[in-house]
Amino acid sequence: MKINFCKTDADRILNYMNIHPYGNASPNNDVFHLNFDNFADLCCDGEAIEIRVNDSLAYIKSEHHQGLVNYWAKKLAHSGTISFVGPDALIVARSVTFNQLTTREYNELVMNGKQSAVSMPYLIELLKNAGLHIKERRIDNFNYIIIGERPW
Repeated sequence: MKINFCKTDADRILNYMNIHPYGNASPNNDVFHLNFDNFADLCCDGEAIEIRVNDSLAYIKSEHHQGLVNYWAKKLAHSGTISFVGPDALIVARSVTFNQLTTREYNELVMNGKQSAVSMPYLIELLKNAGLHIKERRIDNFNYIIIGERPW
């Protein structure tokens, strides 16, 4: 099973179970209106081969991040992966400091409707605390791309 967390309808991915806590369920069951922290009826522990959390974590208060990552890690099958993509707050802040971005651009990239800023070191810590191995990590433009893997 492959799971994709959506924050908008445009974030849906074909052939994934799309979980969209803010939208409506679709009639053909490719989008489920469920919370990110409670989809046990959709996916059992150890069942997911891939979970995509692209920029969704920033819309959730940081006090809930570790609990969510722990919950998602339990859903992963052995060798299953979880990926994160989104604006890296540290890279963006550095660009503001060196006048490469304006404050308006900073707010659009990092805080536009979001509740918390997220960075690569922060996500790596969350994944390691959940017992996952870092399979890949890189910066592309202003975005972090991190893939964690559940070990055997």
